Amino acid sequence: PSDFALWKGFKEGIDHEEYVWDSPWGRGRPGWHIECSAMSTNLFGERLSVHSGGVDLQFPHHNNEIAQCSAHTPCESGSWADVWLHTGHLNIEGLKMSKSLKNFITIKQFLEDYSPDELRMYCVLHHYASGLDFTTRGMVDARAVLSKFKELRDRLAYVLSQSKNNAVEKTETAAFTTSNLELYRELAAARRDFKAHLCNNFDTPLAVQRLLKLASATQKHLSEQQALSQDAQDAAKAVWTFIANSLGMFGFGDFEAATAAAAHRTAERNSAQTALHHEQQDVYTSIAECRSRVRSSVAAAAASSKEDKESSLLSSQLSQLVLSWCDEARDSLLPSLGKKLSDLPDGSYKIDDWPLQQQEQEKMLKAEEQAKKDERERQLEEQRELARIPPGELFRTKYKGKYSKFDEDGVPTHDGEGEGLTKSAKKKLLKEYKRHKDKHDKLMANN
Repeated sequence: PSDFALWKGFKEGIDHEEYVWDSPWGRGRPGWHIECSAMSTNLFGERLSVHSGGVDLQFPHHNNEIAQCSAHTPCESGSWADVWLHTGHLNIEGLKMSKSLKNFITIKQFLEDYSPDELRMYCVLHHYASGLDFTTRGMVDARAVLSKFKELRDRLAYVLSQSKNNAVEKTETAAFTTSNLELYRELAAARRDFKAHLCNNFDTPLAVQRLLKLASATQKHLSEQQALSQDAQDAAKAVWTFIANSLGMFGFGDFEAATAAAAHRTAERNSAQTALHHEQQDVYTSIAECRSRVRSSVAAAAASSKEDKESSLLSSQLSQLVLSWCDEARDSLLPSLGKKLSDLPDGSYKIDDWPLQQQEQEKMLKAEEQAKKDERERQLEEQRELARIPPGELFRTKYKGKYSKFDEDGVPTHDGEGEGLTKSAKKKLLKEYKRHKDKHDKLMANN
């Protein structure tokens, strides 16, 4: 069982004469595995950078390719192929796409309802190594994701044209705002995270989600601007250049950047230098603002206490108010400036550096964990809902209209056009029926 054929001998009456050659081992043809090894070596040389294929070819086909090529041209510096990419299977509404089940969709049929970019988005929203289950709902979700990027592109083009018409100039009054600074920080974090996701086994789903988060932050940035200053325009355009280039890397062709990338990079450098100065100034401004609020509240409390004899109650209310501001400084103000304030048991405190990128990464990890938890809960609920369907009604409900005749247990015997199902198709459906019946019986027993 560990052997495989390098050369298949000719079988009279079975093999076609057109595909038979003479060889030192007799008349015959190359074995399946040796064909691929010969073609790849002839076209690409003795080593490959990347070798891809379906997950079902990992064994034995790819193992046999490695054995053949390694024996033919031993490589002292490493393996025959540096990287292997094994893609999952394509399913249609839960079943493997095949001609026997007649559940395949042609490219022509697909393009009647969806665009090429919508299919591309559907693919990148799934990891290449996972099985891809093609569903109408999934295509609707992919279209919605694509629309979010297009909405940002169109909105940015509109506000830039409006700003140009209104001639918003970069003046002392149109200073570099906290909103611009935060958007640049979000962009820097998105660049780092996007690259990290792609370097982690080409995780395109998380990479696209990170772009979506950046797009959302940019939409918020645009909404907060009453009049778009030059600094605000530069920040938004820098973000869009990154998003457009990232999507273009995946092959999306409908995302041209608003201006030249070189101009954006210059704006980023200039704005980053300005941001550094304002970030330092923000520290002193924040301390002065906190002091001012405390002084104003104390003055107001002193004035009220002259008229109200219940000074103890007022003092308590004032203390609570001041403590709430202290909490705000610790939990919101200082973290926004890259500092972490920790209260110690002895009443003292310590301040540590807490880079905004690290904060954002921690928030993102928590958000991802929550999203995964929510997704697991959703999938469990879907499974419970499906398990509630009586076994005899499973295929009539889950695949409504797909089958026309059923046996006494409710298992399909004919497809929707009245043609009988193949033996292998019936076998698969019977397995699904038994699995569902077990789940249904367990669920009913526990209720």
